[in-house]
Amino acid sequence: MTARARTTDPGTSHAAAASAESNVAASQRAVLDILHDALMPLTDEEITGYLRGQFSPSRVRTARRELEADGLVECAGTIKPPGKRTSCRVWIAKADAA
Repeated sequence: MTARARTTDPGTSHAAAASAESNVAASQRAVLDILHDALMPLTDEEITGYLRGQFSPSRVRTARRELEADGLVECAGTIKPPGKRTSCRVWIAKADAA
């Protein structure tokens, strides 16, 4: 994702676009770091819990999806957490993802 502003937009729009782009990169780095440090595969909900207060749950899930599309994260299977009716995918960082 690349945040953009038109050349005719005011400076505040360009600043917002730059900030959004920075937030995307920071959230992706944070998700990848969490998955590298984890001792086991994590669900999106668990990843979001680790990053609560730093990024919105939506931004964390999107970052994980972007990392998956880039080949840095992969699904390691599914689990059925206690108290949940449905299974959840669990995620790991690929070994060669830096």
